[in-house]
This record gives sequence, structure tokens and C-alpha cells, in this order.
Amino acid sequence: MKYFVKISLLVFLTALSARVAVAQIAVFEVGEAVLPMTTAPGAGVPTPFTTITFKEEFASPPNVFAMTIENAANADPCTIRIRNVTTTGFDATCLEPINEDRAAGGMTFEYIAVQDGGVTVPLASGGGNVEFVSRCVNINNQQYGNQCAGCSGARAWSGITFPSAFSAAPALLTQVQTTNNQPTGEPIFIDVAVRTGSLSSAGFDVAIEQMEAGTGTVSSTEEVCYLAVERNGCQDLDFSSFGGPASMPFQAQTGTEIIDGHDNGCTTGEGVGFAASCFTGTPVAVAKQITRVGGDGGFIRRCSVNSSEIILTYDEDQVSNSERSHLPEAASVLAFGSVFTTPVSFSYAKVEQDDRRVEFHWATSSETFHLGFDLWGEIEGEWVKLNRRFILGSGRDTAKASDYRRTVKLSRAQANTVSRFAISSVDTQGEEEFFGPFEAGVEYGTNSYVEP
Repeated sequence: MKYFVKISLLVFLTALSARVAVAQIAVFEVGEAVLPMTTAPGAGVPTPFTTITFKEEFASPPNVFAMTIENAANADPCTIRIRNVTTTGFDATCLEPINEDRAAGGMTFEYIAVQDGGVTVPLASGGGNVEFVSRCVNINNQQYGNQCAGCSGARAWSGITFPSAFSAAPALLTQVQTTNNQPTGEPIFIDVAVRTGSLSSAGFDVAIEQMEAGTGTVSSTEEVCYLAVERNGCQDLDFSSFGGPASMPFQAQTGTEIIDGHDNGCTTGEGVGFAASCFTGTPVAVAKQITRVGGDGGFIRRCSVNSSEIILTYDEDQVSNSERSHLPEAASVLAFGSVFTTPVSFSYAKVEQDDRRVEFHWATSSETFHLGFDLWGEIEGEWVKLNRRFILGSGRDTAKASDYRRTVKLSRAQANTVSRFAISSVDTQGEEEFFGPFEAGVEYGTNSYVEP
């Protein structure tokens, strides 16, 4: 028995024989996840975390960057903390400071996951590529607010140098990946601070941000990761080799110091703008602060996003004082045309040829945003569609296993020259994804379908 292989259209047409893999391994993912509504856990009970699963498994734990949302259901100060990052997912919660009730109203948030070291993504046309550079450091250098009653210890910065210099200061995201400081069983309320004016083409200065909610010093190191991307306006990227679409609009952008505090409200123009006509719909955007203005500290939250801009606010805790106003800060944003979806998860395929008759047998474990299938044969080095009518799938959104059998009849010339077979799926956006190649008479994967 062999394993089926999912391949992109580009690879399918130009390099089928070179694609050898047990399964697609993720190196980059743009995703959306949901944190459930929860009640106050009560004194002495840690805030619950929710496990988020990646669309595809990574070869090693990636670096994850999440966008904290500002909405009426989550009016208290909270920032998304992640931990337990593995090859298949991570745990997340919107953590509140120690003086809040820690009840959560539920939240849908966006994230970016990228393999450590980074990824080179080709442009969809014209040649060239975009470098997504990502590294992590373990630090316990800290910053905290001037009025923080519970904070202690020296305040210092850690200098980060990029592996190679950019042509100018890049767009930059940062994220704490761990919860190593838990003096009472509850993770301390922290975020990441980037020193104002430090971001350059060569690197930046970073620290653990305790704001005004600290409970002593940051005694244990935390893993802080960054994702840096050259700013080149609106670009069209080809993510087909990474489980995403072959054409996706993208922009890495940095704004100016115009993002004020929670008490100042969410206002159009306070955030980061996108290039005109870059996005036809609402993009998936993750933003992080790149300055630390004033003496309080804080963290970025997203008010809203549209095709023209992401509107942000800079929030503060209320542990040492009740106000949540703030001097204007600046942020960087990475914006993508959509999340990565996996319309079809193949579990099994087998093709049998009997002279001119060819039977395709395949099974899927799930289908999302999916329309149906086409069947293909490689004939004298060219891939030819074999079915006359489009084969409808089991539904646009089903997590149930589905089983398919279709027989096609070849011409005499085709029967004598066909060498391999493949199956393609078409999603609701018209994107086509290919699975194969399959040798006749060989089983690929395992059929878990059970006849109802």
C-alpha cells in the first residue's frame, strides 16, 4: 500500500515525477480560530486554554502570531496568549489581568503560523519572491509601567539582529509563545514590547512587557518569536506549494504613531492603511505594536478591518489605575486575501484499468467549500481529463467520510498509452487542487468509509 500525495497545479503540470512525499507538510498557514465563551473560573482556578488545530501538520512546531480582537463581548482588557505549540496546533486564550473576572465572551481571531527560520514564497507572476523571516529568542528582560505597584527588578531590552539586513525597516510581528511565569498557577499578564525607534533594517530591541499588572519580576525566560517581511506594497503571492491558493493578495505595511488608547475609542484612520485596490474583500490581518510611547505599556487590539484599512486600539490593564487612555503608538500589519482552507482531505485512492475501462475508487474524510471532482490520465506525457461530466461532491461542508466510484471508458489509443492517473477537486471559488499521480492497481492511503 502507498500513500496518496496532494500536489499543487504547478507541480502537477511540470514535475509530477519529482514529487515524492507521504503527506503534505505545512510550512506556512494563515488561519482563523474560535475561542469559546467561558464563565469566570473562580479563585485559584487557572484560565482555561483552547486547543487550535492546524489545517496541515508541520514538520516541527512553527512560530505562531495571533491578532487580539476588541469587541463588546470582550470589553475587559485581554491579550491572546499561546502555549504548547506543536506540529499539529497550539493552545490559546485571551488572558485577562489578575484584577478582572476572567470570564470570556468568545472570540474569532486570526493567526499566522510559519516554520522557524522562515519561508520564501514566490510571486504569482513575473518572477521574484517574498521572504518571511521568523526566529525566536528566550528572554526575561522586562519593561513595566511607571505606576506598576507590583512590579520589581531592573528594566532592560534585548537586542535582536536579523539574519540578513532588509533594504529598510521591515513590517514586524512579535508574539510570546510560552507561559513559563506562573507564580500562582495562572500565567502572568504580559505581552511583547518593541523599543520606540529601534526597528531598523538590521534588527530591533525587544522586552517582556508587564504593563502595570506585574506581580514581581519576570523570573523565568519566555520564548518570544518575530516575523519580519520587507515592505513592498500590494503583492500577489503563490501559496499553492504551502496548502494555500495559487494567487493571494498580500501586503506588509507599517503605520505611524496614530493608534491611541481604549478610552479614546475606535476611530477610522487610527491603524494601518492598505494600498488602494489591493483587497477586493475583507483581508485576514495580524498587527502588532512596534513602539512603546509613554510610561504605561500596553498591547494592540483590532477594532475592525476592511479592504482599505485595519482599525486598531492600544489597550491597557487596570490593575494599578483605572484609566485605559494612551499616547499614540505605531503598528505593523501583515494582511492576506484569505485564510488557507483545505477543501478536501483525501484518505484513500485506487485506480483499476481493464483494457479500455478504468475504475476510479477514492474516499475523503472531510469536504469544505467543495463542489466536486474531475478524473485525469497521463497520456503520452500530457494530462487529459477523462470524465465527460463533472462529479459532484458530498456537500459544501461535511466532516463525514465519503466514498466514490466512477468508471470511464478510454479510446483504443488512450488505453494503449495511458501511464498514470490523478483526481482533481474544485472548490467554491473555482480553485482546482490535484491528487496523485496514481499507478493502476496500487492502493493509496486507508479507506475509513463505513457503509451507512
